Amino acid sequence: MAGPNKSFNKKPDVIVNNRATWIRKLEEFLRRLEIDGTHSFLRIPKHRFQGAEKNKQVQMLKALLDTLMKQAQVPTERNLHCPFHDDRHPSMTMRNHVLHCFSCHEPGETRDLFDFVKLFFGAKSFAEQKLKAIELLVEDGANIARTMRVNTKATPSSKNTVSNMKRPASASRSFSALNSPYYRRAWNDEDSRNYLIQRGISAGSAAQYNLKCWEYKGTKYLVIPCDSSDFIVRRNMFDSKKEKFWLMRGVPVSLFNSNRLQINESCLFVVESALDAITLEQIGYPAIALNGTKLYGKLLEKSNVIRSNGLYPILLMDNDAAGKDSGRKLLEQLRAKGIRGYLHEYSDAGIGKFLNSTKDVNESYQLDPDETTNSVQEIFQIASELSHIQPANPVHPVTTTFSNPLLKFGIADMRIEFPKQK
Repeated sequence: MAGPNKSFNKKPDVIVNNRATWIRKLEEFLRRLEIDGTHSFLRIPKHRFQGAEKNKQVQMLKALLDTLMKQAQVPTERNLHCPFHDDRHPSMTMRNHVLHCFSCHEPGETRDLFDFVKLFFGAKSFAEQKLKAIELLVEDGANIARTMRVNTKATPSSKNTVSNMKRPASASRSFSALNSPYYRRAWNDEDSRNYLIQRGISAGSAAQYNLKCWEYKGTKYLVIPCDSSDFIVRRNMFDSKKEKFWLMRGVPVSLFNSNRLQINESCLFVVESALDAITLEQIGYPAIALNGTKLYGKLLEKSNVIRSNGLYPILLMDNDAAGKDSGRKLLEQLRAKGIRGYLHEYSDAGIGKFLNSTKDVNESYQLDPDETTNSVQEIFQIASELSHIQPANPVHPVTTTFSNPLLKFGIADMRIEFPKQK
């Protein structure tokens, strides 16, 4: 990514054109966000922001300028009066999240979100501008920015933080507590770090979900702790001659990230793989993983919790025969327990079509993060609307086979407020 806009090093621009009334609307809206932390503006989800690299965080913040302008009722579809010179004929235009004035700006010179944070709040350095933008535009942004200000000490290098990982002489000895010397933090091992980067999993997610690296007889495994302390997923990262997963005999499989069931999320994704769930969490959507197509009984055991918390499961199983079959069966059994849910069917006529070309969400994310995010958002928004609707035939399963599933209820044009993401 290119460095900060060159205007960061200038003195703050002075507003000289009273015809540019839009800039006061934008300032007023941002100040309302500063005062009212509970404003309905859809902020960047906390997990998604913290799981992104620094450059990606800057891009995410800058991309919100379009939305802020619309929320402030600024008509960005046409040219605007430039506030920085006596612009009598609108000559400022918005494109790709930045503003450029064809009259007073040099070629390539633009104004972006951070310029306006600088102008309205007096944030002189780029670091101050970013922190202020985080406070305004990210969920729990005040605490995130406060932590970033306090945490000024340099992060220890991986050379100093890597523990000496012992190689177990036998498999039985290796299946021990995750804090034993047989395990290493995944991001501190070069091989597993490269594997996670390839899969689109960030350092923040690796730390949040306590991902570890484990090696046995020359084969390295990514270790993913699950809900039961006795069950962890060991995923073979590189050796194609050996099984993809190595699970300990006699230890029952448990769900991954099922603490999401304890929160009134309204809608949450249910997927097969823990890496799929982590990917969805990074994008900004709550998700749990079954850890296998035939293990949905573990979710059915939580039916009382799902009902009491008013949850609406979105079943996004793998794009293969086994995944599609288990998704239909799980939806039917949830319905039999009085739980309404939503099944994504991979169809060229349906929504989320970018997911059709790959086996699962994580593979799609590796191919194109932005297209994957757009497809997931489409599925989540349709499911969110359907979760507010009581179908005429409650036994009939809801799927995404329709290009717009709302057509099933004859209300495709109905506007329903989406629930705020946690």
